[in-house]
Amino acid sequence: MLPNLLAVAVLTALGMHYVLAAAIATQLAILWNFAGAELLVFRDRRVGPLWQRALRYIAVSQTDKARLPFLAVLVR
Repeated sequence: MLPNLLAVAVLTALGMHYVLAAAIATQLAILWNFAGAELLVFRDRRVGPLWQRALRYIAVSQTDKARLPFLAVLVR
């Protein structure tokens, strides 16, 4: 949550629209979570090369973007 909030805060402070900032921040948070999972969790269960694991993780995590329309409606 903190990487996402920090990214949104920085991007909006730089003048980016909050919905676009939230979309980019979500991607950054997904990458952050993948890196943490790779370093700290399930080391003994890794299957396939790093790039394949990353693509699978990112693909599954795209559901996080489903909240963006709700964000736009709630902020208005």
